[in-house]
Amino acid sequence: MARSNWNRISFKVPLIGITMIALSSGIIAWELYSHQKVKLEERIGKELIGIAATAALGIDPDVHENIYVEEDGTLGGLDSFERIRDQLRKTVEVNQLEKPMYTLRKTFDFAETGMMGFVVMTDEKDGRHYAGNTIKATSHVLKVYESGKPHATPLYSDEEGTWISGLAPIKDENGSVIGILSCDREVKFFLADLAKVRATIFGTAGVSLLIGAFCFVLLSRPIVSGIQRLTRGVQMVGQNELSYRIDLVRPEGEGDEIDELATAFNRMVGGLEERDRIRDLLGKVVDPAIAEKLLQQKEILLGGEEREVTILFSDIRGFTTLSESRSSTDILSFLNIYLTHMGQVIEHNGGIVDKFIGDAIMALWGAPICHEDDVDRALCAAIEMSNELAGLNELLQTADWPLIEIGIGVHTDMVVAGNMGSPDRLNYTVIGDGVNLASRLETLTKEYEARIIVSEATLAKARLDYETRDLGTVKVKGRSEETRIFELLGKK
Repeated sequence: MARSNWNRISFKVPLIGITMIALSSGIIAWELYSHQKVKLEERIGKELIGIAATAALGIDPDVHENIYVEEDGTLGGLDSFERIRDQLRKTVEVNQLEKPMYTLRKTFDFAETGMMGFVVMTDEKDGRHYAGNTIKATSHVLKVYESGKPHATPLYSDEEGTWISGLAPIKDENGSVIGILSCDREVKFFLADLAKVRATIFGTAGVSLLIGAFCFVLLSRPIVSGIQRLTRGVQMVGQNELSYRIDLVRPEGEGDEIDELATAFNRMVGGLEERDRIRDLLGKVVDPAIAEKLLQQKEILLGGEEREVTILFSDIRGFTTLSESRSSTDILSFLNIYLTHMGQVIEHNGGIVDKFIGDAIMALWGAPICHEDDVDRALCAAIEMSNELAGLNELLQTADWPLIEIGIGVHTDMVVAGNMGSPDRLNYTVIGDGVNLASRLETLTKEYEARIIVSEATLAKARLDYETRDLGTVKVKGRSEETRIFELLGKK
């Protein structure tokens, strides 16, 4: 199904870029405008704080306290009222304030109502009719009361215009706030100037957006082209065309990141071709170490070489009897759990699981990869397998399986290790008398009531010290010579 242009990267990348530039330009423009607005508020606020604070210092607190309102609404302390009113009128006139100045103080029931009462007002009349009127205390008024410091409000609007107010405390001789003085400044002229600044800022942002969008579209073309080439390459690989390679715009090592990505893609496709060859090899071997060794060979050949190998055989005692009353599914589940646990122990100790034979395990150390301490690795694996059995039994009992017992035989000898079978289907393994002896030692564990039996030859090549029990010599079926054997109890 063909994709619409809206879903193509050639459309999305420029769109995303232009959107980001637009958002960035808008955010920057808004931040600049907001900064100018804040500066305006701060400048006017500082001016009003200075006016209010100076006027408040000129008010005698005792005179202010002498002003009161009788029960019949008559203003008491008229001389005090006129004295303060005349002071404030001069301040209004000198500073060309558009609104009257006034003072407030808490009402007697302020704690319950939060109301403030007007005391002095410098309106165009005598201002006496305002005295005693109340108003709800704003957060800014309360802030001045609580801090005892002058304060300016942010911009606010009412039916008469847009304003900023300056508030200052009126304090008595003890420094306690007894009232608040307020003065206002209309900011419509300042807002007009701010609107001009805003138009300039957003106009510049618009021009920047156009220039940025043009540059982004121009610069994004090679990126989009590179992505389209990569997309084509992925589609070809999806069709199993592993011979496809992306053409590089510039020589390798001289291009940009898109070219580096194309180079990496070509190498990856080459790796996929190699993977197909590896897949064929992995179908013929089991253990990763064996696969790695085979991959190092240009050609897989039948045959082997003589190597010293430590062979471990393990088997579950009485498994046939255990499985008689179980279904095939239960037996398979049981074996998967058991072989997984034991296989992990072997691999943890650097061993190779050569094969699983029903409930039996054959493992190798020394082929195809050898280490100087292969014998100790094998012995430690046998000990850990024995220890692992306790926890494994607990797990199996939850599945209603009885406790199991295992036997382990370990022997070190010269054997032939290599690829055996047919050219079409082969197996890397070891054969020889030593393999047979290791298998016989595992069989003897039941007769000697020992979990692990190792040969004298194995212990002689061990580098670590182990606790053992000498079981004497035994003539194993198929061998003319007697073999000294030991029960392996653990490490010293």
